[in-house]
Amino acid sequence: GKPKKKPVFKDESRYDLFVKAISTNLQKAEPLLPQTQRMQRIGLLWKEMPVQERLKVILDYKAVMKETGVADRALIDNGPMIEVRGLKRRQGERRISAFNFFVKEMVAQVRLDSPDLEHQECMKRVGEQWKLLSKEQRAGWCFDPPDKKDHKKAKKQKMASNVNEEDRSPPPHSLSP
Repeated sequence: GKPKKKPVFKDESRYDLFVKAISTNLQKAEPLLPQTQRMQRIGLLWKEMPVQERLKVILDYKAVMKETGVADRALIDNGPMIEVRGLKRRQGERRISAFNFFVKEMVAQVRLDSPDLEHQECMKRVGEQWKLLSKEQRAGWCFDPPDKKDHKKAKKQKMASNVNEEDRSPPPHSLSP
């Protein structure tokens, strides 16, 4: 039959809040634990923890956030949320890549053409389409350019690494008699 539509949450889901509440403490306790393993542990905690305990963790987290006057802990570190052509990120976070914008639009197109297609196959097709694009075509998908500060910094680094040909001394020649 038809694939089930996932519910769209305008606010964060309970699970999202639970992840935020647990992840900070887990990261402090085990800073070398890779993100994937941290998320797996949080997922197991969610499954194994009784509903009432989960709610207590979420409510405690919300109380701390309300006490500090901040709705989201990430807001403290990375600034306010910004939206660029339908994709969201925090102002201080890494910019959204051209590939992310391409995927967002192309997955929607592939889904329209083939609604019964599995997600993995859909992503495979989108990846193949991306590989076929030229460098110039890929650049056309960059809707989240680097900040001016980043641009100036990159330009300075490039200038420092590119030494003019005139400034280079010619290689020593060995003259044989």
